[in-house]
Amino acid sequence: MRLSALYTALFLPVAAFAQTDTQINAGIVDQIVEGHILPGFATFESSTVPLAAAQCDAMTAPYQDSFDAWMGVSHLRFGPSEQEERAFALAFWPDTRGATPSTLNALLAEDTPIAEMDFSEVSIAARGFFALDWLLYDPQAPQMVVGARACDLAEAIADDINRIAVDLNAAWQDEAALLSNPGAGGNYSYLTYDESLRTLYGSLINGLDVTAEQRLGRPMGTVERPRPIRAEARRSERSQRNVVLSIAALSDLADPFAEFAHDGGDERLRAQFAAALRGAERLPDPTFSDTDTVQGRFRVESVQSRLNSIRDMLGLLVAPALSISQSFNALDGD
Repeated sequence: MRLSALYTALFLPVAAFAQTDTQINAGIVDQIVEGHILPGFATFESSTVPLAAAQCDAMTAPYQDSFDAWMGVSHLRFGPSEQEERAFALAFWPDTRGATPSTLNALLAEDTPIAEMDFSEVSIAARGFFALDWLLYDPQAPQMVVGARACDLAEAIADDINRIAVDLNAAWQDEAALLSNPGAGGNYSYLTYDESLRTLYGSLINGLDVTAEQRLGRPMGTVERPRPIRAEARRSERSQRNVVLSIAALSDLADPFAEFAHDGGDERLRAQFAAALRGAERLPDPTFSDTDTVQGRFRVESVQSRLNSIRDMLGLLVAPALSISQSFNALDGD
């Protein structure tokens, strides 16, 4: 009897507090959904209201604020963001062929009143933040004069951004319910919490890749041929800011995954993100125009190396727990 009582005293508390893998995974999904996805899209929608309300000659401040909010969720490129090309309509970049200026100039040359255009049918090259980046900041764009066609176009683009943000926020409520309730009746998108986590992990890896290889890599070009003109949102001087905001958002998304990184791996992962963020914040040139200098390139490249190290750490510490191979491709899920 005494042995039985001792056994009960020793082992029942462990059993009471032990969590199954499913419970752990469910908790991580809920953390990401409730702490990252839903507040992120709610903030983004709210940020677009002043943008849509602004006249074209007072649009730069709400444009910057709304772009900031978009960077908090821009890495979530699945589900509602992928549907109807919403994310591309908001952020058509990189624009390797200069489609945005040419498409906007074509719209400016048309006779059809801007108010009569259905912007959901307009080319994505003439929509979203990068269309406003050109209209509001490029020296070759027309002046923003209230009542002029260019002004009407800028205001229509702002209205379109707001409409997409409203749609995204509503649609992500439904997607969040699917992520948090895999295998529930009618949920064919996610059958298990593992599938939900793998999708979210894919967004994390893809976000790291986009920032490392495109936001940082494109303006660096090669040593022989740096290409600072390729920097993201350089006209509105957001290139460095977008990197900072992207790293901060990805760090927030990654934090719940640290549950899988044992033996101090969670702290090492957080330290790497903190170091990458500090490095990005210290980059002195907001448009990366200094990537054509040795020092400028070195500074940008060091942040890129940090992000690549983070991806490697995730592959070693987190991916095995999700049964994901290190050759996982975030773009195709393999």
